[in-house]
Amino acid sequence: DKTENVMTFSKLQNSIIQNKGVLNPIIVKKLDNEHYKCIEGNTRLAIYKVQNDKHPDEDCWKNIKSTVYERLTERDENNIRLQCHLVPPRPWEPFSRAKYLNQLVNKDGFKIEEIGGVCGMASSEVQNYIEAFQIMEEHYRPLCIESGDTFDVKSFSGFYELVLKPSLQGVLIENNFDFTDFSKWIHNREKIKQLSHVRQLERILTNGRAKTIFL
Repeated sequence: DKTENVMTFSKLQNSIIQNKGVLNPIIVKKLDNEHYKCIEGNTRLAIYKVQNDKHPDEDCWKNIKSTVYERLTERDENNIRLQCHLVPPRPWEPFSRAKYLNQLVNKDGFKIEEIGGVCGMASSEVQNYIEAFQIMEEHYRPLCIESGDTFDVKSFSGFYELVLKPSLQGVLIENNFDFTDFSKWIHNREKIKQLSHVRQLERILTNGRAKTIFL
């Protein structure tokens, strides 16, 4: 959880710095003419303060987009926090995320670097999402259509693991397999029962005995 929180903060910070500000306003309560209480958005506000200290001449860090309430009870404050943190917007699952990124780059003409900046993601991560999506569409979807089975979007993580390991892709080719073979192993779950096992596939295919048992 700690690692995930650090990664989430890093992406948020990178996105804010790249965009020179926040897209979603923080929520504050007005106490008097000079003082405000931040109800929701303390992390974003802290990032602004750090950037303002580092770059005092940049006007973009002197003000932050805010939704200001003049009358809020303590109950109202708690309701806002509950809704923001316990009922957050539902994130897209990885396949839908990859599908949208592919559309932005290959249909709408967005640059990968531009998308990465807005999202706070490395360009390589955006590229990996798109490549995994394209492999699924080219090799996995036709397999599902041919067999009459449901296209399982949850299988995306297995293809993403494949993309993360170019050396595994090379081992597949060396052993006269292709992405369609890999799709079959993912699809029927007979050889790759858990998608995380893709990480072990290179070791299996380069070990004679393990390869025989696997196949």
